[in-house]
Amino acid sequence: YNPIYLIPEYNKVDGAIISITSSTIDISQSFKQHGLSYALPMEFATTEEIDDLLSSDPPIYSSGARSGVKGSTDCGLTISALDVTIVVGPYMNDGAMENVYYEELIEFTRLNPDCAWPINGGDSGSVLIANFSGIWNIIGLCFAGGYFTGYACRIDNVASELNISAWDGSAKNFIDLS
Repeated sequence: YNPIYLIPEYNKVDGAIISITSSTIDISQSFKQHGLSYALPMEFATTEEIDDLLSSDPPIYSSGARSGVKGSTDCGLTISALDVTIVVGPYMNDGAMENVYYEELIEFTRLNPDCAWPINGGDSGSVLIANFSGIWNIIGLCFAGGYFTGYACRIDNVASELNISAWDGSAKNFIDLS
């Protein structure tokens, strides 16, 4: 996991990695995004692609467990800001309530302001993806937001801090329960 640092330090990633057994998933299906007819494993967007999101304005998509499928409709998603800093919390820490700062975030919202919940409680850990010339790439890891605005940790920061890479479609090692 990526430790959460309290004020005055800033965090860039809210994420963790788990191990699963091979019977838990189907590697030919589990990477697919619900509601999106795209059947290839997704690469991580490059730093340059993420830095250029506001000017390139690619179609954005996410599918959260609570808020459901969001993308390519009049209630689709759009990037509203980059390099955003927010305060999240408060969290209980040794009996005291503490706020946590996050920086370098991707802020996203609904295309139509009458549509609510670009992210909702229970959506944390879902990915934010963008369509770059017909290729869907992961741009962020969703983790915070509310009725009008969502926030995702940049996938380049997630990859760096958690030491991960995009899944390439090949079989991987699973946890051995024996």
